[in-house]
Amino acid sequence: MGPIASTNPFSCGFSGVKEAMDRFDQAAANVLRESTAHHGRTDEVAISDAARGAAASGRDGAEHLGAGLDGAIIDTRMAKYAMVANLKTIQTADEMSQALLGVLDPNSK
Repeated sequence: MGPIASTNPFSCGFSGVKEAMDRFDQAAANVLRESTAHHGRTDEVAISDAARGAAASGRDGAEHLGAGLDGAIIDTRMAKYAMVANLKTIQTADEMSQALLGVLDPNSK
């Protein structure tokens, strides 16, 4: 995950969700590739240009265990947990905003 320049918790949360989705997509493609690598047949999968570029450069900013099928499956779990954490950030920011609005305008409820 790259550095986050914004102090807005919504922006941080949404950026984190996008990064986690990208990591999950890449990990899922790795699971597919690893699980079919030894079967003597090939399946075609459509991968976006952005994912192809990130995989080729190896510089998507994410940690990857990536060693075989086990690593690819673990990468999907790590992306899932990152997604959940970022969604919780958005949820907490929303709750804080609602609480602040309640303090500023007690009649708003």
